[in-house]
Amino acid sequence: LFRMGDICLYKLSNAGRALKCFEEALQTLLLTDKESEDGTVSKAYFKVALTLIALGKYKKSIEYLKKALAICKEAYGVDNLHTVRVLILLGDAYLKSKESKRGIDFLH
Repeated sequence: LFRMGDICLYKLSNAGRALKCFEEALQTLLLTDKESEDGTVSKAYFKVALTLIALGKYKKSIEYLKKALAICKEAYGVDNLHTVRVLILLGDAYLKSKESKRGIDFLH
């Protein structure tokens, strides 16, 4: 489902379909891998959030990014590439949602 979502988002420019794929993948992971929320789950939250941003749903994307960030911080710490990517996208989502103060805080 991740691969299909990536194809929909990047190759077909169909963010709506990509969102459905990523959300379905996330729900499947949460059902089957809930107790060991590792990088796979955080990446699923990240991909849903990235797609929501592409659809202009910034506030909703922030909810998913906060979940991804919590998992990343616990699993990898702050000095990790995936954690940094989540922080950057979270800052960007805040800026686009007109919460520039919070966005700047995440980008620093």
